[in-house]
Amino acid sequence: MKFEIVELLDFSGYKARIYTVILNHEPLSIFDNFVNENIPIFPEEIDDILSKIETIGHETGARKHFF
Repeated sequence: MKFEIVELLDFSGYKARIYTVILNHEPLSIFDNFVNENIPIFPEEIDDILSKIETIGHETGARKHFF
């Protein structure tokens, strides 16, 4: 299995860099697949997750209580 680690530039910021994985040269990352599969079913929860990831990257950094 081949993989590539890529930075999510929209979420990465001064406080933390955010990364995802692309497997076997797929067109979408694991993160993108997760969002695309779940946003139709759980739109509010996905929005909350995306907001928290953006907060980690730009405002707070990776704090223990986020995990």
